[in-house]
Amino acid sequence: MLKKLPLKYQILLAIVSFACVAGINYYSKNSDITTFKGALNQAKKGNADAQFNVGLMYYNGINTAVDKREARSWFLKAAEQGQPKAQFNVGLMFNRAEGGEADKAQARRWFVKAAEQQMADAQLNAAVMFYSGEGGPVDKVQARNWFIKASENGYKTAQYNCALMLQTGDGGPVDLVQARHWYLKSAEQGHEPAQNNLASMYREGQGGPVDEAQARLWYEKAGQQGNVSAQNSLAAMYYSGQGGPVDMAQAKLWFQKAAEQGNFDAQFNLGNMLLFGPGGEAEKAQARQWYLKAAQQGMALAQYNVGLMYSQGLGGPEDALEARQWLYKAAEQAIPMAQYHLANSFFTGSGGPVDLAQARFWFQRAAEQGVALAQVGLGAMCYSGQGGPVDMAQARDWFLKASEQGAVNAQYNLAAMYYKGEGGPVDLAQAKFWFSRAANQGHEPAKKALERLS
Repeated sequence: MLKKLPLKYQILLAIVSFACVAGINYYSKNSDITTFKGALNQAKKGNADAQFNVGLMYYNGINTAVDKREARSWFLKAAEQGQPKAQFNVGLMFNRAEGGEADKAQARRWFVKAAEQQMADAQLNAAVMFYSGEGGPVDKVQARNWFIKASENGYKTAQYNCALMLQTGDGGPVDLVQARHWYLKSAEQGHEPAQNNLASMYREGQGGPVDEAQARLWYEKAGQQGNVSAQNSLAAMYYSGQGGPVDMAQAKLWFQKAAEQGNFDAQFNLGNMLLFGPGGEAEKAQARQWYLKAAQQGMALAQYNVGLMYSQGLGGPEDALEARQWLYKAAEQAIPMAQYHLANSFFTGSGGPVDLAQARFWFQRAAEQGVALAQVGLGAMCYSGQGGPVDMAQARDWFLKASEQGAVNAQYNLAAMYYKGEGGPVDLAQAKFWFSRAANQGHEPAKKALERLS
């Protein structure tokens, strides 16, 4: 039977990509500078607002032909006089190579100038450029400061990034209370990653008390927007009854949504629900398919489960070759029971040729991780010299380890070795002790041996 494994969830944390908002709008409705002729006349006299509007008209082709080079030139003139929207727009044009070559350093410079005049869009873009190192060296301290300023101006993307930096200690000390505060602000504006991360903070008690009901609520909001991590976490909460009553139907629904988006944790968890649920063979077949999808993404536990299902013919036809291949992948990722079953496959020739050296190797890997059955198998191979040299001392040692875990055959073999002095000196007291332990588990040869000793 497959081992029922714990449900898994994960938190999604990432800095979002550059967000450039054009913000190209008339600065003034003054009729003297909203007609092209009037604006151009005032612009030539040095009126910054008129210069901005001329740039805007050239940019959009309002009452004149589109001319990005002229637009950049007039925005630059207005920017040099401190006009904040012009500073922002010329920053965008330098960044995008509009109206001339790209110049990231100039873009950063003008975003900062506009940001200093409280333009939230510019504050966000300045923050991202400092964070990414565009237009100059990376400066996480400056990035964090500008994300905070943009957050205070209500920009939900900035609030998310600010929270992320506060949570991880990026650009300054960790401040989980403030991180939770800014995730909440962003989440309330519908920002999906913020909703997911806020839920995780409520669930784990970061930045404030644990609140599983709030965690479930925010995971659901993010999940409804398609956040795959939130869908998997929400399913786990329905499965375990965190934040509200257990609801297996909802757990299955949300695991399936996440699984269909390729989340291997959800694929594995859905496989568990199908395999151990009441649905019979039809659901076991689906379980095998979901385990297979997770296994193909490299998830070790799914590789083990799908290998075992192929080995035992669960959810579909038995296929010893496929079983060995998947068990091998899981064994290489140090799943102890996969190592044990793989060793058996090599020992018996199931799924490929017998290879006693490989069997002994994998029994040892599993034995070293405490698998009692592997310790028994390895002890037997050391005793008989299968797959390597005879080593009675090692045989006795591995039988002892397995015996201490209650493996009855190991207890009998260990007692016999103490009795015969194999792998170490004769020790009749130890022989009697271990024969007695095996006999107590109903081992008939141990009972007979104990009678002889008595």
